Amino acid sequence: MTETLSLRVDFNRADDNDIVWAYCDRASNPGAVVEGAALRLYDYEGNECLGYVIRVDEDVAYVRAEWSTWRDAEPIRSEELTGDDLAVALARAVAWHVYSPRRQETNAIVAS
Repeated sequence: MTETLSLRVDFNRADDNDIVWAYCDRASNPGAVVEGAALRLYDYEGNECLGYVIRVDEDVAYVRAEWSTWRDAEPIRSEELTGDDLAVALARAVAWHVYSPRRQETNAIVAS
């Protein structure tokens, strides 16, 4: 049985063609993320679906999400959250923005 590769994505950034992007460390895992490969996509909230790699540029994979395989995350009750949970969520959100491959495009728009 082969293990399905998993990549973390932001489903909210899917384009009109259902394409999402994700970082993939090809240096430490060469050949794992190639065009046509099936992947498990997931987000910070725990949602997930399958997807197929359509293009790889350097360490960024562009993947077409298969929405028919979508699984919602279990809901989190706010009273179950701790300060540590909120700090981790904030740190992840900041890291996602800072290391976005589209960051330069965003900065150019903001600066103009």
